[in-house]
Amino acid sequence: MLGYHAADEQTRLQQRPGLRERDQDYLIRHLEIQTTSAREAEARLGFEEVVAAFPKTGKAVTDFSGPYTLPISGVTPPVVAIRPGLAFLGECCEKEKVEWEAQVKLE
Repeated sequence: MLGYHAADEQTRLQQRPGLRERDQDYLIRHLEIQTTSAREAEARLGFEEVVAAFPKTGKAVTDFSGPYTLPISGVTPPVVAIRPGLAFLGECCEKEKVEWEAQVKLE
């Protein structure tokens, strides 16, 4: 899935009028790095491992009772990834007995 999006975006960048070749090369290289990093992250940290490590957050995801969905990936917009990210961070802090309260208030 990530490879398809990257190839599609690369084609759009190459066809964009007015974008200098050097800028195209830079953006395409950045896209390749981002795609590779996302693939490596997904390969190293699978959905099942995340749910096992964070059972409270994982249960909310698997039974759809939480205000978010998984999996998130390198192409997930930050505004979408923030809800599960905050949930995982909160559960991690709880497990480690670290006092933490999110400063971000989401409706």
